Amino acid sequence: MTGGTDMSDLSDAILNQVVLELKEGLDGLAKDRFTKLPPSHQREWARYISEAKKDETKLRRIEKMKVDLLQP
Repeated sequence: MTGGTDMSDLSDAILNQVVLELKEGLDGLAKDRFTKLPPSHQREWARYISEAKKDETKLRRIEKMKVDLLQP
């Protein structure tokens, strides 16, 4: 496949690294809620964020994740 990133293109090692980075980068309630998510949900967030090509898109996706995690 050419152009774009397919979900299967991201290896488990990369996703696990992104999950660790998210756990380290989050704080407070967002970190607590992310840590309590099932590993499969943590990897889905990691995939969603890491598929972004531009840094500003990654940052925007991280902010969206924080908002979603902080909702009751």
